[in-house]
Amino acid sequence: SAVPSAPSLFPLISCGTSQEQTTTIGCLAKNFLPDSIEFTWVDKGNNNYSDGLKKYNSVLQNGGTYTASSQIKVPTDKWENSDPYKCTAKHTENTKSVVLQLSKVAMKPTVTIHPPIKEDIDLNGNATIACIISGFYPKNIAVSWMKNQELIHDSVTEEAVSNGNGSFTVVSFIVVSKKDWDTDVTFSCVVKHAASDFQEMKNLSKSIVCDFQIPAGEIKVTAVPPSFETIYFQNTAPLTCIISNMNTKDGLEVIWYSNTEKITNTKIEDPEYDTSL
Repeated sequence: SAVPSAPSLFPLISCGTSQEQTTTIGCLAKNFLPDSIEFTWVDKGNNNYSDGLKKYNSVLQNGGTYTASSQIKVPTDKWENSDPYKCTAKHTENTKSVVLQLSKVAMKPTVTIHPPIKEDIDLNGNATIACIISGFYPKNIAVSWMKNQELIHDSVTEEAVSNGNGSFTVVSFIVVSKKDWDTDVTFSCVVKHAASDFQEMKNLSKSIVCDFQIPAGEIKVTAVPPSFETIYFQNTAPLTCIISNMNTKDGLEVIWYSNTEKITNTKIEDPEYDTSL
């Protein structure tokens, strides 16, 4: 008669980054006998998890033992943030468990701070300063703002989005008044990413922007994201690209792309001569 055998349990994790909202993971039980096995899954909080749960029928191997597998679908954002999921295989001979977790080296972010648009300050009396934090992993990150070294409580930090390569980008912004900008108030974006032991402060004021010299003839291109207020109240997300420090406007051509597809419904304002910010 055949000798009973406990299963060996292995994780099944797909390579690469999923572009879908869910990612499929699984576990494989091998070399068990008799043919009787039950799979269960739990999430990070040790709660039973069954979204997209499948169990495939056992397959008899050449050696007389069986192999079976089970899979679930987990939220891609949680998976990319290294949330663990545990698969347990209950068998008459033994119960085995394996933890599935995306293991990656923490990546430090790149932080850039972007000044308000002069036209917004002049016409509206206020404008947006944006802080763009990109290329970090895992997802959890802390962003705060200060005004002359005092904490600002009305900043807005959007939800981090996947870059499609395992890292994340997040945009944070504040609205500043013309008075504060013209009186050279210093605004600071403070970023802390505990997983990569990263902390950085980026400062911005009118004098800092004015004193930053770009070599003559070197064009500066700045991308400005849409403000939260515009998206919320107008249900649109206008993107702005500022081209500055041109010796001449002759021959200027601006092309927008969505991925690799050229966008045709763009608007280019008439170039103007900049004498100040």
